[in-house]
Amino acid sequence: MKTDKMNKKLNPAFGIESRKKKDLIINVMVASIVAFIAVVLISEMAIK
Repeated sequence: MKTDKMNKKLNPAFGIESRKKKDLIINVMVASIVAFIAVVLISEMAIK
């Protein structure tokens, strides 16, 4: 965490890059959750 703050002070672009990475991780997590829910719903419909 300390190195992250240091890098942000030294290099503003680094902060932007790490934020982009965080957003990407969040997007991937959301997408996987949505896909999982969709698969569950489809399988429920297929069983019925």
